[in-house]
Amino acid sequence: MDFELNWIRDDRRSVSVIPVFGGGLIPDSDPRLFVGFLEDTGGCDYDVNIPGFIELKNKIHESKYDDSVVKSYCTESWCAEVKGDVTNISFAYDESYCENMDTELFYRVLCEWIDFVQQGPGEDGDSPIRKFTV
Repeated sequence: MDFELNWIRDDRRSVSVIPVFGGGLIPDSDPRLFVGFLEDTGGCDYDVNIPGFIELKNKIHESKYDDSVVKSYCTESWCAEVKGDVTNISFAYDESYCENMDTELFYRVLCEWIDFVQQGPGEDGDSPIRKFTV
């Protein structure tokens, strides 16, 4: 599956992820939940969730199959919970609005997202774009 990360210029210099679907591990039916989780800043700066995303990434890396370690993170409106090979993305205000995805895919995109956001949107109108395949 191909992904593209890019910056959208607005007052907050927000970042956006565009998944390009052609079959893969994200269900084609409703991928907006995963994208919503990554992009949800709650109206704050574009990097507000990076510390929590890094902590979640490290927990997945160190203890993917250890159920005694809680591997979840919630943005303002979305939650991700990792249980072995399956990651559940749900709306924080209605857990019935959810999707499951492969944890390896979630982890790889999360790592790319963290790195891209930490690099920042560029200066003087430069808007970096990152394309990658998982």
